[in-house]
Amino acid sequence: MHTGHFLAALTTLCVGSPSLAHAQAAVTELRFGAMFASHGVIQRDTALEIWGDAAPRARLTVTLAGRQVAGRADEAGHWRVALPPLAAGGPYALSVADDAGHVVALDDVMIGDVWLCGGQSNMEMRLGAATNAWNEIRSSANPALRFATIEKALAPTPRVRFTAPVAWKVVGPNSAGEASAVCYQMAKALQAATKVPIGFVNASWGGTAAEGWIAAPDLRALKRFDAGLDLLDRYARTPEDPAVKATVNAPWTASDYSLSVLYNGMIAPLAGYRFKGVAWYQGESNWRAPRQYAELLPALIANWRRTLGDTRLPFLVVQLPGFGALAAQPGDSAWPILRDMQRRVVDATANTALVVTLDVGDRFDIHPSQKAVVGERLAQAARRLAYGQAVVAHPYPRGVRRVGSDLVIDFAETDGPLKTIGGDHALGFEACSAASDCHWAEARVAGAAVVLTGANRAEVAKVRYAWADAPVVNLFGGSNLPPGTFELPVP
Repeated sequence: MHTGHFLAALTTLCVGSPSLAHAQAAVTELRFGAMFASHGVIQRDTALEIWGDAAPRARLTVTLAGRQVAGRADEAGHWRVALPPLAAGGPYALSVADDAGHVVALDDVMIGDVWLCGGQSNMEMRLGAATNAWNEIRSSANPALRFATIEKALAPTPRVRFTAPVAWKVVGPNSAGEASAVCYQMAKALQAATKVPIGFVNASWGGTAAEGWIAAPDLRALKRFDAGLDLLDRYARTPEDPAVKATVNAPWTASDYSLSVLYNGMIAPLAGYRFKGVAWYQGESNWRAPRQYAELLPALIANWRRTLGDTRLPFLVVQLPGFGALAAQPGDSAWPILRDMQRRVVDATANTALVVTLDVGDRFDIHPSQKAVVGERLAQAARRLAYGQAVVAHPYPRGVRRVGSDLVIDFAETDGPLKTIGGDHALGFEACSAASDCHWAEARVAGAAVVLTGANRAEVAKVRYAWADAPVVNLFGGSNLPPGTFELPVP
């Protein structure tokens, strides 16, 4: 993100937005909420709400897939009706009619599974910029696959609705290049596996930090961001305050104005729309304080689940790939710490899954272009977590044992014995003291375990794996999935 653009956008939004009185003025135009549009996908097998605007107190009839329900607009002209769960299918018409004879009809609406994809530039990257883009786009036509991209927007307080209708598009050669590459590849794989319509909604913005995507009350609970949130609140109430304007006019360098504004503008208006799950690919912009991610990520997960109406909504987290310098000697750096925070959060949070990408990064480019692999691994994790299918996960460390002169790291989800590529030894293992004085450890595979030969010394208190910005990895499970970065205590 270019310096200054973030605050310039926020200034325009706050100063140029309609007054509260105007925003709450009664509407008269019959319409659906912004997320409901022709070619869209509505979540199957769950209680539904459909909403929109009409003349105040208008009596309404909403029809979807042969189901009809009556409702009435309130004094401000807002209406909301409930529909019973619907099975996958379509295309259907979705219509609303009022008692004055007006009708709004949407066509080509599908009932299926809807996935929300969020994060920063690696989620935002278009399919047209990814590896093998031409072939992917040329062969992309699939009427059972639809997508929507949430317009970038910042807001000082949570928006109730989007300012413009969301455009749903059917995937095909004329549209696929615009879609998030990772989200598209995940949805494509899920549609092939489930045989139901899949909709994917991309709400991402390059260069953004996690704290921008979390609601203010959830950030306040962390006790780290009060000063910045106070300033944002002051700005929302009095944007012309001289003290606030002085801050706004300064160049933007990850200022406190990044707090919550992305959640307010791009996630809060999704409330009420049902999703099958969330895929999250972010963390690069939090490298300056990587250990904070252990607090930020669970706050974000809880916040989004609450907003989206499901406290157990499946949540997939992409562990950051390798990027940056190779490690000649063991040592600390930001990216492995952040990766391990991602792992620990997933380990401690119900109904989440970690997607490892260490082997498909590019140490010279923070935006690796092999998005197909990332998307396919997300789909595998989704099938296991959200659909209950017997799909293998990546190898996962269960713990460390002292055995004679060696340390043994046991792994789960190996899909058979572990294997190394290009040699007999597993690369990237370290044995460390409590003070993080670390040394490379000779490591070999033994079935579903890795043995650190001769590493069982009294001073060793923990082991690390792939603890570098761009680690060289050659350890894989039977399904060619790698374990991710981790640090474990040695009992």
